[in-house]
Amino acid sequence: MLVELEQRLADDTDGALRAALLAELEETRRSLRARLARGGTQGQYKRWAASERAVSAAIDVLEKVRVERVEARVDGPAIKLKGD
Repeated sequence: MLVELEQRLADDTDGALRAALLAELEETRRSLRARLARGGTQGQYKRWAASERAVSAAIDVLEKVRVERVEARVDGPAIKLKGD
């Protein structure tokens, strides 16, 4: 799944996919924060808090990391060895 998502993000030249993913993650984070504010059992609170942290981390990564599209394939060693 992650490799597929990375490829889709690399192909997302206009940023529409990134924007859609960010919007969905932001909505999920708002929902989790609302649940946390309303309260629940101790177990629910722990699960919701962990989920909110994970979603926030995903948002941070999506905002900061850019996946570059690989256009060319390199054959052979990346460096020339001494004596070659």
